[in-house]
Parts: sequence; C-alpha cells; structure tokens
Amino acid sequence: MEPAPKAMAQAESLFGAGQGYEDIVVLLVGTGIGAGIIANNSLHHGVSNSAGEWGHTTLELDGRPCRCGSYGCLEAYTGAPGIIERLREVAPESSLLQSNNQENTICALVAAARDGNLIAIRVLQDTAHYLGAGIANLINLFNPQLIVLGGWVGLEIGEYILPELRQFVARYALKQPFSAAKIELSQLGQNAAAMGAAALVLEQFLLSAGRHNLPPS
Repeated sequence: MEPAPKAMAQAESLFGAGQGYEDIVVLLVGTGIGAGIIANNSLHHGVSNSAGEWGHTTLELDGRPCRCGSYGCLEAYTGAPGIIERLREVAPESSLLQSNNQENTICALVAAARDGNLIAIRVLQDTAHYLGAGIANLINLFNPQLIVLGGWVGLEIGEYILPELRQFVARYALKQPFSAAKIELSQLGQNAAAMGAAALVLEQFLLSAGRHNLPPS
C-alpha cells in the first residue's frame, strides 16, 4: 500500500479533524483509493505494512476490472477514473468528457451538478452510493469514532455529496457502530499527506534516538 493514506491518518490524528479521537479512519479518495487506520491512538500497519487497502475491497462480484487485476473493487467505481467511466457510460457524448485531465473533468462534473445538470447529479449520486457502502463496511469492521474523507477527489466532491453519502452509509452500516461514528471532511486538505509523512519521520527519529540513549543493561 502506498504510504500516503497512512501519512494522512497520522496528520489528521495529530493536527486535523482527528484530534481528540483514539479510533479513526482517514480515506484517501483520488486517482486511487486507500485508508489509513488509527486504532487506540496507534497507526495500524498490518503484518506486511499493507493494512488499509480499502480501495481493493470487492463491492460488485465480477464487476469492472480494476488496475490491481481483480474485478469489482471499490476503486474501480469511486477513484477518479471510475467516476469518469461512469459518466462515459451514462452520457458518452457529454461535453464534460472533453478534457483528458482527470482533475479538470472531476471539477467540471461537480460544477455541473451544482448548476442542476441531471447527468452530473446522477454520476455523483452513484459515486456517493458506492462510497457509502464502502464506508459502511469500514464502520462495521473497525467501529471507529471518526471517518475523515480526504484525497483530491474526496475534497473536490466531498462537500457536495456529504449529506447523501451519510444517508447511504446509514443504509448499509449496522446501527450501533454507525451511531458512534462521525463522517467529516479533511481539515488539512492537500497538505495532509506531507504533514503526516513529516510526523512519521520525526516519530521514527525520536524512537531511534531514545533507543541509542538507553543506558547499557
């Protein structure tokens, strides 16, 4: 798993929306999808440092091919290429598809939805539906206090989809863990990964320095 989701989780826990919470999940929704997990105030790495491959959990059996080689992964529907593919499916001649730049297309999609474009509204509703089911799975598995939505796609679409996203999460999550969880947007924006990476380096340095300063046994 790429380090960005873990770094984002560290940053949100120390400096952002996760301050004061012991159990949080930070979502990176961009071209790819990942999650950083803080459990009992500690970053969860997994035995091979690959914990948090949330984007490659299966939402649709034998669904769309994913870049990982599997089929029906969450990332194939809610990463930037997946959202654009959904737009292409429902409106192959849409003017929103004119740009070859993912960021431009996602920005134009959100702007069109805000202006009442029914195709754009439908695509973002579908995205919220898939994300909602994926987040519900995280809530049922980890019982976190807080889910933080980040990443460049998450930040671009988050404010628009958040009310409907919460409704979809409520539809699929168990009632008790859902009632204990908040869903918020990242407070640190695009700086989250860099801030978290710096914090992780500092943490490793301090741990190493502490070990070297221990008196001989």
